[in-house]
Amino acid sequence: MANTLEQWYASIPTVTRMYLTLTFAVTVGCALEVRAFESRRRDSFFLSFRSLTMQIFYFARRAIDRYDGARANETLTRRRFASHSSIVGPRAQLISPLNVYFNSKLIFQEYELWRLVTNFFFFGSLGVDFVFHMFFLSRYCRMLEEGSFQGRSCDFFYMLLFGGCMLTALAPFVNVQFLGTSLTFMMVYVWGRRNASAQMSFLGLFTFTAPYLPWVLLIFSTIIGSQPVTDALGLIAGHAYYFLKDVYPDMTGREPLATPGIVCALFGAQTRARAAAVDVRGVETVAAGRRVGDANGEG
Repeated sequence: MANTLEQWYASIPTVTRMYLTLTFAVTVGCALEVRAFESRRRDSFFLSFRSLTMQIFYFARRAIDRYDGARANETLTRRRFASHSSIVGPRAQLISPLNVYFNSKLIFQEYELWRLVTNFFFFGSLGVDFVFHMFFLSRYCRMLEEGSFQGRSCDFFYMLLFGGCMLTALAPFVNVQFLGTSLTFMMVYVWGRRNASAQMSFLGLFTFTAPYLPWVLLIFSTIIGSQPVTDALGLIAGHAYYFLKDVYPDMTGREPLATPGIVCALFGAQTRARAAAVDVRGVETVAAGRRVGDANGEG
């Protein structure tokens, strides 16, 4: 079982594996911290009750103690009370939802810049909703990177970077603190558009084609009580990427979302393989054009 899990994890493409790992680590870490905080809060209640008891004992002892050794006993009692009170105090939190959520004021005024990234890795408490989102994230993130982005992880990473920047720009206007769900919906939207003929089924009740999948999920999330705004942000970002990457270049011949060289440099080997594949396709295209021209000339 362990070997099978290792093989499955090793077979995941680079960007998908990185995103899944960070998402799982941040979400589980926050969930464990919340449970630890609740446990510490219960412990603090009992310790505070004990400290209150010691304080009452201290004042009662001062009221009834009339002997010569009262001052010494008072000092001893104060020390005991101080030792018990020092147990109850703030403890440092390494990671918690309060440390990772998106807050524009904390980012731009307090310079807590990590919140620009960490809010994409938190998917709420551990439960059915977390499993649901992790399933869709792992499935469609991997299918995109292994499908239309096969051998082009740098382009896939740039798609996520574009989506993250767009979602970050929209988040302050709709008061959304965690954008991981929105980024997942963006990937589902792009996958559905690029696999328009794929047939889908929802709980075995009805079938539909892949482009309607994000809309079906949006309606289902609204029915079960989730906030549709978060999912709608993902649809907006997904449609913007699909239009600028797949539709607009065919209309104008210009590609505004070409992956920058600095992003491709992060995936050096894959970038060279990608460039070689482009060269091969270019050579084949030129050769085919020459053959067609020669055939027309002979005709």
